[in-house]
Amino acid sequence: MAMQETPEGTGGDLGGAPATPQTDTPTGLPPASATPQTPPTGAQRGARRPRRRRGGAGGEGGAHFASLRDSASQAAHAAAEAAERPVTVKRGLIVAIIVLAVVLGVLLAMLVGSFARCSATQDATTTQTSSDVWEPPYTWDNMRNDENGLLAYYDENGTKLSEAGIDVSEHDGTIDWDAVADAGVDFVMVRLGYRGYSVSGGDIYLDDQFYNNVTGAAAAGLKVGVYFFSQAVSEQEAVEEANFVLDTLANVNVQLAYPIAFDEELHPGGSDPARTDGLTSAQLTSIAKAYLTTISAAGYDTIIYGNQNDLARLDLKGELAGYELWYAEYGVNHPTGQYDMAVWQYTETGTIPGTNEGQGATDINIRFIRQ
Repeated sequence: MAMQETPEGTGGDLGGAPATPQTDTPTGLPPASATPQTPPTGAQRGARRPRRRRGGAGGEGGAHFASLRDSASQAAHAAAEAAERPVTVKRGLIVAIIVLAVVLGVLLAMLVGSFARCSATQDATTTQTSSDVWEPPYTWDNMRNDENGLLAYYDENGTKLSEAGIDVSEHDGTIDWDAVADAGVDFVMVRLGYRGYSVSGGDIYLDDQFYNNVTGAAAAGLKVGVYFFSQAVSEQEAVEEANFVLDTLANVNVQLAYPIAFDEELHPGGSDPARTDGLTSAQLTSIAKAYLTTISAAGYDTIIYGNQNDLARLDLKGELAGYELWYAEYGVNHPTGQYDMAVWQYTETGTIPGTNEGQGATDINIRFIRQ
């Protein structure tokens, strides 16, 4: 608001000159007494004289007064801020505590959720692991040599639940099958044929001793099965191999008591690569299945041969689930491979009378009889 100006010649409250008394009596007021007033004493003058304010509109007094007023105003403002500061600090502290509590709550909820998920995962893993733990299909401690020195399997009552066997090929030369039977051998797996390793070749061959071995073993009273050494690189070649086996068996008057095996092995070494070296697990699995299904369709039992490396390349839990396994592992007291095997080839340096002239180079097997 603008300050109202004081008429010239009138006294203000900022220290102006005293005004000259007016002689005219204002309208409506009684005339002033003409009796002269007694002059005030010094004390009265001191009591009645208006106190002159320090710091008028001009001069050093006015500037000093303005400075003091500004200082007082600043002091009052600072005092107000000081009075409000504890409240502001307290409010900020409360807000900080609330925010911290919310953050801690969120972190706690995340930790609880993470713990719950970990517990669920651990439970699922434990359950899966428990269900996937492999248990041997046989009690290995129940194996021991029989009266012929051949490995045998017995139940808790001492009943023999196994058969002893050998597998042979042209590499074993001419075999005295009656001597083999007298040595306590129950069965034989005879190689029927094979496909060449050569990348450029891959022809199918009949084992030179097949007819002699299969007929001689059967005549000696041994149970007979056969195997084919595969080097097929496609399903078509696998079917070709299976048909070769079936056609060859049609030419012999022998009733097989043991299965027909699929035998595909890693290249044994040498300077020349094998035609099957680059095959994937899926390809090998499809090849094996093509061979086995062709044999099964003809009414024969089937089995898959291999050691841990050979069998690891096949999908035994998927496409080939349910097929019997003929497992090879040497130099151990019992199989270490986690396979539900039907036959275990436990040595390749066995000594059986009638084979290899006793040179200790015969493959010996044990077939487990399931109750």
